[in-house]
Amino acid sequence: SNISSRIRSQLGPRIFNFPPEQFASPEWRYKHCHKLVGWTQSDDGTAHYAPFCPILYHEYAGHQDINTIFLHQSLLDIFLVIIRGPGALDRTCNVKKGGRATMDAIWGLTEITPGAIATSAILARFALSKDTALQRQGATMKINYEANFHTYLQYLSVAREERKRSVLTIFQ
Repeated sequence: SNISSRIRSQLGPRIFNFPPEQFASPEWRYKHCHKLVGWTQSDDGTAHYAPFCPILYHEYAGHQDINTIFLHQSLLDIFLVIIRGPGALDRTCNVKKGGRATMDAIWGLTEITPGAIATSAILARFALSKDTALQRQGATMKINYEANFHTYLQYLSVAREERKRSVLTIFQ
């Protein structure tokens, strides 16, 4: 998709604070980011990618924390880039006379949805991965992006409906 490519190639280094030259290399991203996107190894030596991975948590401290999930700054930055354009990273995205209207202004967006958060999470994981195209399942890393999206969406939707404080904080 255009947005996944733009986030990785043009904005990823700024969003994730990595050197652009290195970030462009799939091998470099794998070497430096595979644990951020959920690579883990079970006791029997089998490696897989856990859906609830460090890149989703604000100040990940080595364990899952319901109070910080989906609060990583990169997720907010990705969402802002989607609805306001690349200038959002510079905080120069205000609609000015004669300038382009941003998606949030065009559509009158007033709140974030579980789908927007889940999408931002998937885009963050993809941008940091070695995969070269965003597909249902990554061709190289085998991250099941589609299944993970639905896992995130269900988690957020159910917890929001049940008014779980840890999830309501995300929507504020």
